[in-house]
Amino acid sequence: MKIIAQLRATRLPLRLQTPVPGRVTRVPADRVSLEKSRALEEALRSTPNARSEVIERAAKIVGHPSYPPQEILDQLGMLLAMNMAR
Repeated sequence: MKIIAQLRATRLPLRLQTPVPGRVTRVPADRVSLEKSRALEEALRSTPNARSEVIERAAKIVGHPSYPPQEILDQLGMLLAMNMAR
């Protein structure tokens, strides 16, 4: 048995359309819209790696003698004890 594979590349004409206000434009499944990706990358580039005010707040909380609260420590101890029994 002989199999002959024929691959045809068909090109469909591209239609340029002017967007209609209020109408949602859909991107065909075979095309990728990179607008949101570009906007996300730009936002990531402009965001600092560490926010100094958050780091300062965390340092104050951790440095406080009553951190973490005794209630949290008791709950963590209970969880550890329950999981050790398994």
